Amino acid sequence: MVIKVLEVELQKRLGSTAKAPRWAIAYKFAAEQTVSKIIDIIFQVGRTGAITPVAILEPVLLDGSTVARATLHNEDEIARKDVRIGDSVVVQKAGDIIPEVVQVIEKLRTRKEKKFHMPTHCPSCEAELIRPEGEVVSRCPNRNCQARRKERLQHFVSRKGFDIDTLGEKILDQLIEKDFISDAADIFFLDYTQIKSLDLFEEKRTKNLLSAIAKSRIIPISRFLFALGIRHLGEQTARDFSKEIQEKIDDKQAVDVTKEKKKMMEQISLFGDTEEEFSDFVHYFTPDELSKAISRLSREDLSHVEGIGNKVGESLYNWFSDSDTLDLIHKLTEGGVKITKEKFITHENPNFKGKTFVITGTMENYSREEAKRYILQGGGKVSGSVSAKTDAVICGSESGSKKSKAEKLGIRILSEKEFQKKLQ
Repeated sequence: MVIKVLEVELQKRLGSTAKAPRWAIAYKFAAEQTVSKIIDIIFQVGRTGAITPVAILEPVLLDGSTVARATLHNEDEIARKDVRIGDSVVVQKAGDIIPEVVQVIEKLRTRKEKKFHMPTHCPSCEAELIRPEGEVVSRCPNRNCQARRKERLQHFVSRKGFDIDTLGEKILDQLIEKDFISDAADIFFLDYTQIKSLDLFEEKRTKNLLSAIAKSRIIPISRFLFALGIRHLGEQTARDFSKEIQEKIDDKQAVDVTKEKKKMMEQISLFGDTEEEFSDFVHYFTPDELSKAISRLSREDLSHVEGIGNKVGESLYNWFSDSDTLDLIHKLTEGGVKITKEKFITHENPNFKGKTFVITGTMENYSREEAKRYILQGGGKVSGSVSAKTDAVICGSESGSKKSKAEKLGIRILSEKEFQKKLQ
């Protein structure tokens, strides 16, 4: 249920934050909850250095999946809830996705529970943790922390970033351990011999990874910005910022990306072109050119971009003013990365315009990111969870709890064939 201030003039006076209007509030259905027991509390190091305490739970079935871990958010939240190792706790999925501990069931305590103590040093690199003024999160300040580096790399190659789907966590671990990569740009300088030396890599698997890396070199601007892992710059804010900044950059001459890919493959492997194809021609610009365009904007300019705000603007300004990150940008340019402009709505599709969709399961002809892009280009929205505001759920094979929830709420379910018809 959404409650809004009716008068338009009052809406204008109240305004909006970077994420939400101040003149409206939404109430969601209560999340499904269950009870489990905390076996241990471990600490996770994020790509920005944030230390997140995570509860290791006795495995329990929750909303269609088995949950064995749950976020505890931060030190203050643990103190407020008085969470201890050994406690019986109520668990739910925040936003129907991320498991979290809601509350402790104190009456089930046995007096054998252990109190929680936040570490003073990074569990990965032993650097002394800091807690910036006004923040609730402790952070590892060491940029070269191995855990931070690994998280940055995983974020970089993820589906919403460069989408190198064959480059998983275990392969990244090997590449880091063998000292083949130290930053994200090194991925684009990997050669056949290095990849072939990894565990369980024969010729076909080596060829597939080299092909995936070559294909990923050509990337839309919003996904490139998201992949950099700039603090506070999420998927939507990256899209908002891309709309503004891409107009300030001149395109280079169109490149035949099929030939470009073949050239890249010949440079880095023993193989020629593969079966995967791009669109025939795209206009592009380099990471260096993007960086120069952003560097010409002041803090105020960045903060005034629609959908950005002061916090994201400050973060963008600091990131593109830092010498180490500018070196990374230049290295990505040398590695052959080419950024393409985006048409955020290529044509308004009446089947999608103004409607909210959820995508679940595996489709034969589209990845989730491709399906999402088509919906956004048609003027629609894509959500990660099913609610009363969802217009339809697009279901591939092996659809789980989201499909079940849609059926309970009476929300329309579309098969892949029905989705394809709407695209046409």
